[in-house]
Amino acid sequence: MPQSSAYEESRPSRTMHPTASSVHMAIGSLSGPTMIPTDPYFFVKSDETCHLIGMCYVGSNLCGHPGFVHGGLLFTLFDDAFARCASNVFSSRIGMTANLDISFRNPSSPDRVYIYRSEVVKKEGRKAWIAGEIRCLNPFTTEEMLRRQESTNAEVSVEENQGTLVAEAKALFVEPRDVTSMVPLYPKVKTS
Repeated sequence: MPQSSAYEESRPSRTMHPTASSVHMAIGSLSGPTMIPTDPYFFVKSDETCHLIGMCYVGSNLCGHPGFVHGGLLFTLFDDAFARCASNVFSSRIGMTANLDISFRNPSSPDRVYIYRSEVVKKEGRKAWIAGEIRCLNPFTTEEMLRRQESTNAEVSVEENQGTLVAEAKALFVEPRDVTSMVPLYPKVKTS
């Protein structure tokens, strides 16, 4: 976990606007003991761009083929993380997905922890280009985890480095012209 004050911890379901959280797909429909059993964690660093490290556990009832996580779930994880980044670089705090391209690199296993990283790579006016990757961690016991050195700041942890890259993505998000009728999903993260 990032230890630097440059990152702010966030639990999307706890910080999302109340009118949105009850109908949000990733936080509502996909939550459950054998799906996403606990709130995902986001660690957000906000500056001229936005860097995000996310983490969640993916259960066995989110498969396409038995034993393999459905690719649509990875799309959803990317979309949520990218939207969180976009919300920090747009003055309205509202960004909509215009395009999202995923390259699947390896099969995704259920009942594992997934780490995803995203960052805004370019912003021009009402457009933000965002890129990221998702890794599936290898299974480990609590004892194994406690013996390992902690990661600091944005360094890649031992677990993440040894994990499997399952997908990479890039997206274009746009800030809508008329946002007066929309509610920002996330609060603004303080700039460092």
